[in-house]
Amino acid sequence: MASRLVDFYHYTDESSAQEIQRTGHIWPSQASGPDAVLGTGVYGTKVPPHAGKGQIARNNWDGTGNWHARRAGGSVDYVFHLRIPLNNLREVKTHNGRQMYLHRNPIRLADYDYNIIEVP
Repeated sequence: MASRLVDFYHYTDESSAQEIQRTGHIWPSQASGPDAVLGTGVYGTKVPPHAGKGQIARNNWDGTGNWHARRAGGSVDYVFHLRIPLNNLREVKTHNGRQMYLHRNPIRLADYDYNIIEVP
């Protein structure tokens, strides 16, 4: 039985979006880095772009305490929207309402339906 497809939004800045397009991959954040609070993997969320940059940044980086800087620095200016089987992801919901998906391996764009959106 095939797994249900879910909307996976991977937010990033302009230069990283260009690099993802160039390589055709979204590479995992490493557990030793500041963004990988759940360990190594590609991070995403089901929070869509129309939720607004503030809500997106709070959802994605509130646990690190620097969501204001992330928003101001362009980390939510672009989003890769992919449809990914839920069984390829680990979903995490926190006590304060944050929601994240973790994909343990690099994401090869050619494996999924996707589009790139400049977040208004």
